[in-house]
Amino acid sequence: MDSRDHIRRRRRVVVAGPLAPFADGLRQDLAGRGFALDTVTGYVHLLADLSGWLASGGLTAADLTAEAAGEFLSARREAGHRTGVSTRALGPVLGYLRSVQAAPPPGLPVPGTPVEELLAAYRQYLEDERGVSAGTVTHYLRYARAFLARFPQPVTEALAGLSAGQVTGFVLEQARLRRGRPPDMVTLPALRSLLRYLHAAGHIPLALAGAVPAGRRWRPALPRAASADHLRAVLASCDRESAGGRRDYAIVLAMSRLALRGGEVAGPGAKGHRYYDWALIGLPGGRPGHHWLLIRRSRRTGELAFYRCWAPRPVPLATLVQVAGLRWTIEENFQASKGITGLDQHQVRRWASWYRWVTLAMLASAFLTLTAAAEHGRPQPEDQIPLTRNEISHLLATMTIRPAQPASQLAWSAWRRRHQHRARTSHYQRQAATEQ
Repeated sequence: MDSRDHIRRRRRVVVAGPLAPFADGLRQDLAGRGFALDTVTGYVHLLADLSGWLASGGLTAADLTAEAAGEFLSARREAGHRTGVSTRALGPVLGYLRSVQAAPPPGLPVPGTPVEELLAAYRQYLEDERGVSAGTVTHYLRYARAFLARFPQPVTEALAGLSAGQVTGFVLEQARLRRGRPPDMVTLPALRSLLRYLHAAGHIPLALAGAVPAGRRWRPALPRAASADHLRAVLASCDRESAGGRRDYAIVLAMSRLALRGGEVAGPGAKGHRYYDWALIGLPGGRPGHHWLLIRRSRRTGELAFYRCWAPRPVPLATLVQVAGLRWTIEENFQASKGITGLDQHQVRRWASWYRWVTLAMLASAFLTLTAAAEHGRPQPEDQIPLTRNEISHLLATMTIRPAQPASQLAWSAWRRRHQHRARTSHYQRQAATEQ
């Protein structure tokens, strides 16, 4: 039985047979998960075909085991269908029927070794708590199996002594094995996910996900400087009779003469002040207000940054620079939320799971920010930096793992902050000596 005929495609899909009572529920479930209308219709068509196949064999929804689903897909392939012929395509339909307990749950293999038991628990963690897609679960389990195979039995006792060096060694070994082949984009996130689970489940005492090195990133090189002849040719090509041409001419001319800076602003950093040169160019605008091009150049690297500015009334250069500097604060907060509370480490494909994860990460980040702000308002030792969000997060994690040693953890925290204070002071003194 094939529900995809030309006539039924133009009207609402009618599902007959033993799965007819579940058609409306499947539509609502898929629509609630964000599926497009055409995609929902396609899955309802597949449900209709599955229901017809069950009816033709005298079967009910209770007989829809994994083996029966495989026979249905084989029958579709033999009938010449090109869509809905894989286990992944049938997954949403079969998953909904199992969620309402209309179809029996899939039979999972019984773990035979401690490693298999650990992998089975990790699979359940990925599927139930993290909501990871089936394809990602398969990839993550493959790398988890390769990582756990390095340890002697029993694996749970061997993991208790896992160190950051062993984690790095596994990454280097995988890199050597893939030498001369395309880069692997799964190994590092899969290893981080496994280490987070092992720490959350109590198999390893320390959070070693941070020990996984960062992957290789593409970094563009600095552009080559244009020659004087090229610069004159570009300036000559600008049509100075039009507003757009005058704008282009002003931008190119300002870039070539940026040594005549319009302002100098220093921002405090961990390794000294950040000194920039600024230039401001007025731009013609067709809308009310004032338009400028704000150009920033780093004194240390020569890197350029451009800001398109607008204001309802004229403002000084210092005001525009102050507003432009707020972007760094916003980006710094995003980076801190990603690194400390895992804002970008949700690894989910469903909106509800993503919403829960991001909400918890933002609440944790807000708690750390407010706590750090409260600590900054208190008197601090002169030889230590104030408590930061990173340090507060570290103290909370270590005191939760080893609550019986608070004095030792606080002593190490004071040592780290004294070291950071000395390093910062040294950077500022060295910069002051070189700037003189």
